[in-house]
Amino acid sequence: MFEIISQDAGAGDNYHEYLVTNWVMTQMGASSIKDNYTSTGVGFYAAQNYIGALCAVSETLLRWEGLRSAQWSVMSRNVCARLDNTVARHL
Repeated sequence: MFEIISQDAGAGDNYHEYLVTNWVMTQMGASSIKDNYTSTGVGFYAAQNYIGALCAVSETLLRWEGLRSAQWSVMSRNVCARLDNTVARHL
């Protein structure tokens, strides 16, 4: 599922996804985090790169300076207008 590269990738790799996926596997009783790591750091890369709509929406809402509503039907048009077209179409 993930390719682990023996070098420090810094920002931009799929470490968060790797960690969360392995945590869920552990919670389900499956074996996880069994890979070998180096002392120089590693990069984590998913076999498939996802759009990341949740991250884009989260960042948009974090920077939001306008009025907010608890109803997505009210917020969605304004939020989607601030997103990259690829992400907005995905929603």
